Amino acid sequence: MSLDRRLHEESDGFEAAALFMAGEPGCAERTLAAHRREENGSTCAGCRRSPEHPCFLAKVALRALELLAAESTTRGARL
Repeated sequence: MSLDRRLHEESDGFEAAALFMAGEPGCAERTLAAHRREENGSTCAGCRRSPEHPCFLAKVALRALELLAAESTTRGARL
């Protein structure tokens, strides 16, 4: 099932956000570049206050990359 179709059928907010991000070219990579661990090691560089890393947006971006990789593998298997 395509990522776009899954997005419209998804009821879980986290998974829907990851599907949306996966559908936007380069979005996951840009999000991860912005939401990296600060040099002090205790906060997110993008959020500036999230004590947890990866922060929520970075977790969504990581899931989006997983979805893209799975879709690429599935697409390659069909060829």
